[in-house]
Amino acid sequence: MSLEVSKSHDVGEQSPLHIEEPKKRPLKSIILVLLVLALGIGGNTLLRVLSPKPEKEEPSAATAMVRTAPVEVKSGAIGLEGSGFVRPRAEIVLAAQISGNVIYANPNLVAGGRVKEGEELVRVDDRPYRAALLQAQANLKSAEANLAFLEKQIERSKALGAKGFSAAEQLDQRENDYAQTAANIERLKASVIEAEINLERTVLTAPFDGQVRSEAIDLGSVVRPGVEVARLFASDYFEVVVPFETAEALLIPDLWEDDLSAVPPTAIITAQYGDNVFHWGGYVDRSEAGIDQETRTVDVVVRVPEPTQGGRASDEAFAGAPPPLLEGTFVDVLIEGREIDRQVIVPRVAFRNEGAIWVATAENTLKVYPATVLLERKEQTILDAPEVPDNADVITSEIEVVVDGMAVTRLAIEGDES
Repeated sequence: MSLEVSKSHDVGEQSPLHIEEPKKRPLKSIILVLLVLALGIGGNTLLRVLSPKPEKEEPSAATAMVRTAPVEVKSGAIGLEGSGFVRPRAEIVLAAQISGNVIYANPNLVAGGRVKEGEELVRVDDRPYRAALLQAQANLKSAEANLAFLEKQIERSKALGAKGFSAAEQLDQRENDYAQTAANIERLKASVIEAEINLERTVLTAPFDGQVRSEAIDLGSVVRPGVEVARLFASDYFEVVVPFETAEALLIPDLWEDDLSAVPPTAIITAQYGDNVFHWGGYVDRSEAGIDQETRTVDVVVRVPEPTQGGRASDEAFAGAPPPLLEGTFVDVLIEGREIDRQVIVPRVAFRNEGAIWVATAENTLKVYPATVLLERKEQTILDAPEVPDNADVITSEIEVVVDGMAVTRLAIEGDES
């Protein structure tokens, strides 16, 4: 099969395989287009050159919005704040050392009862012990009489022996009897002392001024050696153990000196009873040995003399009888620390980790001042910052980027309600 394409066609007919060549653009049109483009570019460039340039605006410096609080500057003894539980200086278990019937019990020998040093608390029937003492004394007297008799016999034997009327064996026997009787006398003397002690033990007395925590006997009870009679704790003075960081303990004058008791640092003990607050005076007595292994703190012992006396009420309008300081009470303690000439006191959040505080100046700029911590409290930090002005306002809010001298705007002064 062959495909034949005819080169000749009838008039008015066009072969489907015929391709018409594109018409050529005139040169004049191309030149016109280029001319228009050149004029557009030139005009735009001319407009940019001849138009006025906008003035450059310098970027404004960033102003930090800050909150401030006034610093407090003071001199004198630095106050060390702590807290702890009130405890007695001594607590004992009062126990019987002999057996017998209780024939007397002090009416104050009840839980909470107050007793005085040397006061009779319990008396056991002493008749068997008086009899035992009389028997021991009689035995001693009999032995002493026998010893005196043997001494005379020895002297007689010696005299007869010198004349040849007594054998040496008889003298030896009497001297042996004398030595054994003398030794027996010593044993009998010990028996008398023991009987006297047992007689004294029939009466139990208070070893100190104190209070009764609990009692375990009644009139007619039978006691035996080692049986608990009562529990007492001393109330002539109480103690409060206050833990301090080592840096705080260094601020207590002469804490580790041997003569601390000569002029001990004073303390104020504060306890709350309901809605009322009461205060007692005290002083630093000593520090306990070593550092607490769990808390890594120094335990300072504060003594409270005469805790049974009523405390001083904070509210002068309090009309009732002030309560005593009770054992086991949780109290706040303020100790008079070392004298420091200039203390700068700021809110705790105002001290920065890099050892500085930020102050908002009168010109509303930020000034960085170096500072060293003397003491940290719950809401305050006491600083050694000699360069900080007395009337400064410290910045308490956070700033992401701090530049010394940067502009600041105060939002408010903390504590200012106006």
